[in-house]
Amino acid sequence: MTASEQTALRTAFYSISAQDDNLGDLEIRRIVLGWILPIHKEVVVYTGSMSKTYMDAFPQSSVRFVSNPLLFQLLFLRHAVTGDANLVYAPGPQRVGTRRSLRKGAINLLNLSIARIRGGRSIAIGRAFSGSTDGKIKIDRSIARSFDLITVRDHASGEAVGTELRVAPDVAFAAGNSAPDNEQIRSKICFSLRGDRNLNHEMVAALVRSARQLNWDVEFVTQVKRDDVLHQQLAEIYHADLVAWTSEPHLIQLKRVSSAYGKAAVVVTNRLHAALFATNAGAVPVAVEDGTRKLQLTLAPWLSMPILTPETPTLDLERVAALSGELSRQRSVAQSELEQIQREAAAILQMTDRA
Repeated sequence: MTASEQTALRTAFYSISAQDDNLGDLEIRRIVLGWILPIHKEVVVYTGSMSKTYMDAFPQSSVRFVSNPLLFQLLFLRHAVTGDANLVYAPGPQRVGTRRSLRKGAINLLNLSIARIRGGRSIAIGRAFSGSTDGKIKIDRSIARSFDLITVRDHASGEAVGTELRVAPDVAFAAGNSAPDNEQIRSKICFSLRGDRNLNHEMVAALVRSARQLNWDVEFVTQVKRDDVLHQQLAEIYHADLVAWTSEPHLIQLKRVSSAYGKAAVVVTNRLHAALFATNAGAVPVAVEDGTRKLQLTLAPWLSMPILTPETPTLDLERVAALSGELSRQRSVAQSELEQIQREAAAILQMTDRA
């Protein structure tokens, strides 16, 4: 990059504030930050109360971390009035139609307007809207229509804000292939289950029995800290292996989780990003229906994923494992879609004038 090109670049404003104990939240925000860093002279990143090991998982060069929301807002205004601010909204869920979303929405709409008037750009990648569909969402609809580019990860998001939105694969697909280079025959089933949902223990027991009849190993994997108590209990009940949440840095935990999935034939989960981490690692994810249909709504357009329901609480594991080749092809299609979105986002964020 030449000196003149560097001078022409703007400053981006972005947030990584999320659930500190959730590796999925970390990964999708890390991916988008990696997209926008090369095309900005600096990225000012709002961190909120995120821990040091969470923040250490993100790129550090050309990044300014800010924990104070007022300082973040002042820095944005200072850059925006000179035409030096792009707004990049992080991927992830957002409730709409609530009092809190109305207050926050008013500020967001103001910021989007200021950036736009002064020539800045704004994008939102991988959002997921849910909540009220009554008149309270007018401001959320206005916000959604104000972006130069916005993608959402499910069709329900457009319904939530009352306007048609572009549906794209979840950003976690863009993490790429994490399967081991020296691929071997996989003979393990992993479980990554939410600790805040009612668990069908008979389902787990049936799958463990089926796995052991095939001489497969059984492992419970924690990629959200809140699930760790449940996984410890289940590992003890079934005398199974455990990838526990430890005091090690977030990146180490992420590597331990990816390594576990990279040796698994099947991953049973009701965690969206556990399903995607598993897919990227070459395992076949199996969705557990827990009443929310979140995995089906988000992944059905991209992955032909087996589903466990109360009516069908078990599966032929060998037949499921044989789906890995087809799911790998489907994953490649989703990744190609995200690569196109990345190119579009880069082009928009580097525009210097408006038609």
